Amino acid sequence: MVKPSSCGADFFLFGDAGEASSSLTTLRDAIQKDIEENYQPEAIVLLGDNFYPNGVASVEDSRFDKCFENIFVQEDFKCNFQVVLGNHDHCGNIQAQIDYTQISDRWDLPNLWYSKHYLIDNEESSSASSVLMVYIDTWYFDLEQTNDMLDYGKRMGYNSDSVKTATSVKFHNIRAKQLEWLENTLATSKSDYLIVCGHYPVYSDSFHGTSDELINLLVPLFKKYQVDAYFNGHDHVLQVAEREGIPYVTVGLSAVNAGNFSGDEPDMQLKSREVGYASLSIQPEYMDINIVAAKDRKSLYSRRILKKNRRLDRYLHTSRSNYSVDRSLM
Repeated sequence: MVKPSSCGADFFLFGDAGEASSSLTTLRDAIQKDIEENYQPEAIVLLGDNFYPNGVASVEDSRFDKCFENIFVQEDFKCNFQVVLGNHDHCGNIQAQIDYTQISDRWDLPNLWYSKHYLIDNEESSSASSVLMVYIDTWYFDLEQTNDMLDYGKRMGYNSDSVKTATSVKFHNIRAKQLEWLENTLATSKSDYLIVCGHYPVYSDSFHGTSDELINLLVPLFKKYQVDAYFNGHDHVLQVAEREGIPYVTVGLSAVNAGNFSGDEPDMQLKSREVGYASLSIQPEYMDINIVAAKDRKSLYSRRILKKNRRLDRYLHTSRSNYSVDRSLM
């Protein structure tokens, strides 16, 4: 790992951590060493499927302790965990995961979708840079994958609100509302860096494959508003597809068995079946993405992205971080 400078904003990202397995403890131990030696992260981002196989039942569900509190103990992991929801989470009580935000000092899921803004310290200048982290719920964006999960949920006897209302009028209304919020959030941002995090992959050479629906819905927005990177889980591999300057990063191999590669999406910059995670180090003039193998903490992929020509003309007199949360569904 390359040690970042003392300024900037650092994040770790991984998904599909919903099982208290030996793989997850290996990943945890590697990130803990990075924190001790290199990083003081602003946040760790959980990219969905936080609890297998069917989310949680309530805020008192023992899975919160088993898969989160007892794995990432507060003494060693003091930062916030920014959470997005995955398809397996939607087979349970998603409101309980939102409500757990009020119980835990670190679990942070204020809504189905939200954004958080960070100022980036610059030791060599009085000017400030910033990053906007945008967290979306892809359950409502890829109907094919959601329908597959709907069939699975019915076979398994899951009866969550998400399973019962999937593809209904309510579902489509939520989908439209989130898409409107996403475009408005990206369009009005004055941040120097824009990062989007979800669960379903846009491009994938693994089991679930490339999503034509996400390409149609998300990619035009990412190009129009110059999104710097998209991170996701869902497929249980590490992979990167760079498309028109945007890295689409899958870090979904945290706690369960590795998936395979199909060869259907040949233009990939990384394909790995090793347990691992992403680190994101954002500096005033550039950001570095690293994909790291947990077993030996070696970098499998690295990418430096220079700051785009965005001007920071607001937020300069705010606290270090701010939320933008659509509360109309709460």
